[in-house]
Amino acid sequence: MPKGLKTYHRTYNLSFILAILFIVVGCRQWSKTAGGGKGPNFYIPTRDFLFENHFGSDGLGGYSYLLFTSRPTPDTEDRYLRVCNSFISSMNLSSYYPASTTYQQIVTYWPLQNKPFSTSDLKNCSWLVENYDYAKSETILSYIRMNHVSGPILVAWEKPFNPAIVNDNFIVFNLSNFADHDIARAISIWKGQTIKGPEDWEDGFLYTRTKEELRNFIQRYGNTIFAFVTGAG
Repeated sequence: MPKGLKTYHRTYNLSFILAILFIVVGCRQWSKTAGGGKGPNFYIPTRDFLFENHFGSDGLGGYSYLLFTSRPTPDTEDRYLRVCNSFISSMNLSSYYPASTTYQQIVTYWPLQNKPFSTSDLKNCSWLVENYDYAKSETILSYIRMNHVSGPILVAWEKPFNPAIVNDNFIVFNLSNFADHDIARAISIWKGQTIKGPEDWEDGFLYTRTKEELRNFIQRYGNTIFAFVTGAG
């Protein structure tokens, strides 16, 4: 067999093995949620903000939290702003809907350490990132053991998070490997999954996450592998 062809096969096998390992390791971080009873006929994805030690009001259909694992740096600030813009544009505020829909709402929360001076602050991503509550985020991340990744992280429970109560029935979506330009799509995937309702959160989500991890792996390393293979020939 020609030398270049042997190198190609070795590289192809190596990339395939790395992809499988990448998926398996990633899957170990994903927690299952137990199926519950019957919920509403449909759920509504919404967003809201958390202040002080509040983790969400009782009576909602589900509680989702958008978590940053560290403060932004000059190199990552644009990513944080992209996350914020996607958060604002992808869902309406919870208050936009009538009170009668409260039990149908799956709310994704943005934790804040300070209350806004005006409602316009809640539309200003620079202000929202600057006033993000990293302490509250760290509390939740420590509970789910995800504070070691670059993030951001999306996690959801059927009930409000309570650090004093053990509740391991949650689902997690790690956005660490999503490129900056893909953040909006990642949040859209999360929104589409959470509105299935807590009783069906795990249904099909493992397949979706595995597919996305493989897609991100190929996007990140595909050109490098291709260049190595063609160069070997």
